[in-house]
Amino acid sequence: PRTLLEAMSCGIPSVVSDVGDVTYIAKDGYNSLIVNSCVDVNSFRMKISYLLDNKDKYRQIATNSEVSIRDHYQSNDPGFVWSKILDYI
Repeated sequence: PRTLLEAMSCGIPSVVSDVGDVTYIAKDGYNSLIVNSCVDVNSFRMKISYLLDNKDKYRQIATNSEVSIRDHYQSNDPGFVWSKILDYI
């Protein structure tokens, strides 16, 4: 998952398998493409080819990747959380 987070923060579209907690941040078709099985090489090939052949989808996933990481880390930052709490007081 760390490599996925690093790639997403750089705006690199990722094709990942549905393993562990990867889908906590990876959302199929939004900020990544997800393959159901980590041993399904053909599905990986097809999804990578799809991204390389569809520049608009590539750019959309790249943009959404950066936004997802920014929003995820911003909302989990203690300073951000406390500022939101104090806004309500």
